Amino acid sequence: MKKSMLFFSLFLSFQASSSERFSRILLDETHQSAVTLNTETVRCSAVGYGFPELKVTLESLKWATIFDHSNQDGLGPCITAGTMLCEDFTVPDVLIDSQNETENIAVRVTLTESFTISDQKCFRSLDEDVTTTIRGIPFTHRRSAFLGELNVDECKSLIK
Repeated sequence: MKKSMLFFSLFLSFQASSSERFSRILLDETHQSAVTLNTETVRCSAVGYGFPELKVTLESLKWATIFDHSNQDGLGPCITAGTMLCEDFTVPDVLIDSQNETENIAVRVTLTESFTISDQKCFRSLDEDVTTTIRGIPFTHRRSAFLGELNVDECKSLIK
């Protein structure tokens, strides 16, 4: 009996603290962009992340996204390939070619609205993801914003 009471109380506490999550895609577009690849636009930088990441300035993000994808370095909107390609802040040779500084790329921008229902509250947020590949290297960037709370019934009506 004690075991079943313990199990039941644990089950109820889990149910009370569990949350329900759902999302919907608001925008999923791909645009073509010419990216300039030189020592001014390609860099290994720790600004905004704490660890050196391979970053490329991508000017088309100024008008093709909702969020500002710039970091604090003042070099405009950027995308990142992460930390694996930056060794001692050295930019990989595959990206910079003085004979060919421009690359035409397809840039995908996805805007997703997410909802989390927890403790009778509904929290709403937006995530904007940018993805592309430059000279065989995948690049991404994400910006998010919390948009506040909704009534739980309103929130659930959006699931339909």
